[in-house]
Amino acid sequence: MLDSQNYYLHLGCEAMACRFEAWLKPAEREALGVVREGFALVRAIERRFSLFHPESELVRINHGAHLGPVSVSEDLFDLLLLAKRITRLSDGVHDVTSGALSRCWGLLERCARIPAPEALAAARRLTGWARVRLDENARTIAFAEPGVEINLGSLGKGYALDRMAARLTRAGVSDFLVGAGSSTVVACGHGLDGAGWPVLVRRDKKRGRTERLMNEALSTSGPHEQTFETAGRRFCHILDPRSGRPSTRVGAVSVIARTGVIAEAVSTALFLLEEAPARRLIDTTGARRCA
Repeated sequence: MLDSQNYYLHLGCEAMACRFEAWLKPAEREALGVVREGFALVRAIERRFSLFHPESELVRINHGAHLGPVSVSEDLFDLLLLAKRITRLSDGVHDVTSGALSRCWGLLERCARIPAPEALAAARRLTGWARVRLDENARTIAFAEPGVEINLGSLGKGYALDRMAARLTRAGVSDFLVGAGSSTVVACGHGLDGAGWPVLVRRDKKRGRTERLMNEALSTSGPHEQTFETAGRRFCHILDPRSGRPSTRVGAVSVIARTGVIAEAVSTALFLLEEAPARRLIDTTGARRCA
């Protein structure tokens, strides 16, 4: 996503089913070791929050929370509280409790299928914060019944970028850009020319523009990011929990916010929301939509 990236120091690593990258000013070559520590932190977060690591904290929750309250680490619990708030602010369109829906459509296994109507109805009944109880005093989570499933999705990626950025900042690195996939970046400082980090934002495969970021994050959600085809039909990977079905929207949505987590959540929600609730979400979170 970085425009004119050849002018910067550049490192990358594979994690969370995408490529995490970091760009630094040439003068900050001594910070490359800190960047590698940041990548190690990202991989550690992946091991804890992934649905595909059998020993991860998230798998432990999804397998056991229907039996009774499960203790949750402080950072994951705080992320779940934020996710619940985002669900309320977005009129339910951004909902990490929709893991059953993603599994129903085969998206978690990357083997997409159109579910039978009865299977879709069952997955919809297992979705929603009404099926989940967060106890802030005990810091536990419990599910109302088997089959409820938390899937952090893009929130985990935004959170990992925020944590990596915080690690670099604590180490004294003041000017950098970190990104994940082609969708999300977190910028610190003012970039090489002092006018902000130049980030190329694509609305579709042909159209795009450059945004300048200073101490903020940008995330893009849209069908160009990931689509799937099944039974001769093409779908976007973003599911609308209200209908239980993939979105049919064509254009992408890009959002600038104070953190990667907020940018990820708001861009996904705006991709699904109608105009009035979208404006309320932007006003409440302090995010702004890219032109």
